[in-house]
Amino acid sequence: MEADTTPVAQVMTPHRRFIRIVLIFVLLGPLFAALVAALGLGIVAAVTESASLWTVDIIGYLLASVVVLPLFSIPFAYLFGLLPALVIGLGAAMGDRRAGTVPMRPVLGLSAALWAVFSVILLLSEGVHRGAVIWVVLMLITVLICAALCVRVARWWVAPARQA
Repeated sequence: MEADTTPVAQVMTPHRRFIRIVLIFVLLGPLFAALVAALGLGIVAAVTESASLWTVDIIGYLLASVVVLPLFSIPFAYLFGLLPALVIGLGAAMGDRRAGTVPMRPVLGLSAALWAVFSVILLLSEGVHRGAVIWVVLMLITVLICAALCVRVARWWVAPARQA
């Protein structure tokens, strides 16, 4: 009779787990942000112009936001989003060390705090006008959605190995 040679899943070291969580936020956070923000801009454009446009034009706005805008927004998302993604990723990894899993609420809180700092800087430099306010609100929605997506991916990717 042969012995069972099925490999047993190795438990991930704490350092590897920490690095993986940070990498998820750094690599995927700006990408998610570019896609969510592009879709959000398309929705805002479609809604604000819907009274004066035909349905075909509204669909065109939405298609452009899904197909064309990401091509331009992805480089900018990484340019402006790497530092916040790194900070949030480090916070998520430290929370994981304490709680044993990537915590959703603290990550969303840290994301909202960074959003507030960058929003104040934007509004002080640009002034408060309709376009800036729409952009700030869209960025809050984007930041929270992306942080939640990264938490879900991190929880899935660094889940503890199950015993055989």
